[in-house]
Amino acid sequence: MTRILTLGLGHLSNGEITIAVNTLKRLHGNGYELLFVSHPSGARYIESMGLPAASLSNPDPDGNRRDFDKLLAEWKPEVLVCADAYTMDYAATWTGFDFAYLKSCGLPVGSFDQYEWESTNFICDFFGVPPVKMRESLILDADFLIRPCPLNKPNVSDRRIFTCSLFEPTLSAPKNTRSQWREHFSVPAGKKVIFTVNSGWEYVDISKSTHIRTLIHWMPRILHEHLSAVGDSLVVIHVGPRRWSFPISQKIDYRYFKRMDSSLYEESLFYADLFCGTNAISITLSRAVFLQVPSILFQNLKTLDFKVLENIMPKMPLWYREMAESVRVVHPFRIFPWGWMRFLEPIFAGNAYAETFATVPMFEPKKCINALQEYLYNDKARTRLREVQSSYFEKVVKLPSPEELFDAYS
Repeated sequence: MTRILTLGLGHLSNGEITIAVNTLKRLHGNGYELLFVSHPSGARYIESMGLPAASLSNPDPDGNRRDFDKLLAEWKPEVLVCADAYTMDYAATWTGFDFAYLKSCGLPVGSFDQYEWESTNFICDFFGVPPVKMRESLILDADFLIRPCPLNKPNVSDRRIFTCSLFEPTLSAPKNTRSQWREHFSVPAGKKVIFTVNSGWEYVDISKSTHIRTLIHWMPRILHEHLSAVGDSLVVIHVGPRRWSFPISQKIDYRYFKRMDSSLYEESLFYADLFCGTNAISITLSRAVFLQVPSILFQNLKTLDFKVLENIMPKMPLWYREMAESVRVVHPFRIFPWGWMRFLEPIFAGNAYAETFATVPMFEPKKCINALQEYLYNDKARTRLREVQSSYFEKVVKLPSPEELFDAYS
């Protein structure tokens, strides 16, 4: 039985861990034995999804490296996989070992490549700071790269790049029925439910810009205002590190969870009438599309200088005018608040995944409200989007399975 040791070491988000678990879990017990290595909270999260995990919890990096060496010696993996090579290397500040150390272990070392790195010139563009050049060697020196689809396009460019479906071909029904799930949340009959999530990094302003810091404060309020203008009363289930800190409209029944059990999270996504967010690379967005849940991605694809737009302000609602006055400028973003407009261009160019959800300009209230009404209440629009989602995944699930990659190391 081939043993695969996967390192998921990121603290700001569970996204990379979730992607690795979803891609690899179908291997466990089918000729392969999986073990994940993470920090304590990451290990608990992995175990909640049904896979074994070891925790690096020593406060001293040298102690963590010794613990990792002991794990390698005792568990004897045949292959090492990084959930993200850059996060893994950055985590050396607390783990005591980096990518070069993994390469010195004498085992094949691969990494997930969620962003088609070799097409990006290894340059990340962030709001308010100069572009960041990433170390090419972390990708180029990997023995193999796993590109899960989505986010990646379903094609393979060379023999060391392996593209496979992010999700298992068959969809398992949730344990509870829709009516049981609605009863669990005490959702009144006939009320629509919107599911939205965010992560800790969405509150991190790496630019130290006053404009961006102010916009981080405003983003939940902007979403709230769009939802409250839809017309009917809505139930909003929000999972994230911070609850909304402003008065909630009477038209919104707001349910906040700092965290949610993975099975309930899956059920909430499965049974929600709509998923929405501001993160184009969200694993939850990908999962919503797979589950054929109508989804809206709120984006801003152009620079907005509200001083230049002051002639339209009298037509805008009061909250919008207050936001524009305090924020002043909004830069383009694919993921908020980091931006990543240029960085994500290659991965979205010609990518059919972008057609499986509605992309809506967040700072155009009428378009946002129209999109929310359409994908909440227009059965034809909802069915049409679900058909696109279904057609997309019918092709994706036919991609080679992860076994075909790891069979070479059996």
